[in-house]
Amino acid sequence: MEIEMKRLVLALGIALSSLNAVAQQAFDGFNVQLGIGGTQSQVKATNTEDLSLDNPPNINKTTTGTSFNGLASIGYSQSFDNLFKGFNLAGNVFYVIGNQSAGNSNMTTISSRPITETLTGKYKLQNTWGISIEPGYYFSKNILGYLKFAYVSSTLNSSFTCNADDNNCLSPGGSLGENAAFTTNKTINGIGYGIGGKYQITKDIYGALDFLYVDYSKASQTLTWYDSSYSTNAGFKPQQVMGFISIGYRF
Repeated sequence: MEIEMKRLVLALGIALSSLNAVAQQAFDGFNVQLGIGGTQSQVKATNTEDLSLDNPPNINKTTTGTSFNGLASIGYSQSFDNLFKGFNLAGNVFYVIGNQSAGNSNMTTISSRPITETLTGKYKLQNTWGISIEPGYYFSKNILGYLKFAYVSSTLNSSFTCNADDNNCLSPGGSLGENAAFTTNKTINGIGYGIGGKYQITKDIYGALDFLYVDYSKASQTLTWYDSSYSTNAGFKPQQVMGFISIGYRF
């Protein structure tokens, strides 16, 4: 029994020593980050034709917009030299500060009645947040590079207008007129892939640079132009690239 107890104490001591060595890596522990940067967002619209006209106007285009944004995140980072020397694994929850423009499009056509009609779509992403997993490698004691795999959720805000020189536009309330406008908000989720790096400035302060590409799910919206017999199930497929430079603090 005494020999087994000595072995147990020895094993526990070795384990604690290993954990203590791991804890001395530059970026280990809980952290918070604040960053600035930008996003480039795009939306591909399909099936937006006004089928009530013989020369259907549509906004079936890919629109792109850029925005200046901020970033806030909280996370935890841990090195695992006992598994693979230099290996690190981190997890973060992040929020993109500010709306992200995804551009706008419009199209005007003249039908044989004749009717001149213009359709317009304007898009932006907002309330964007995500969870990322970041496997990384220490290139030196104060430089960490990593890959990023993320789940991202956003709200796609779409604004539509119809302007015609006849009562051809149907408002959301169901009344016909020469002008109609409405806005929809759809929750979209996506998967992100990216890279990043951290550089230790002081014992607890570091700088970070991150890039992430996000491919979102498709959102749908029923568009009705003249009456219920002229409607389409329009689709809107967003994608996004974001990049940020940040200052972080390790607790």
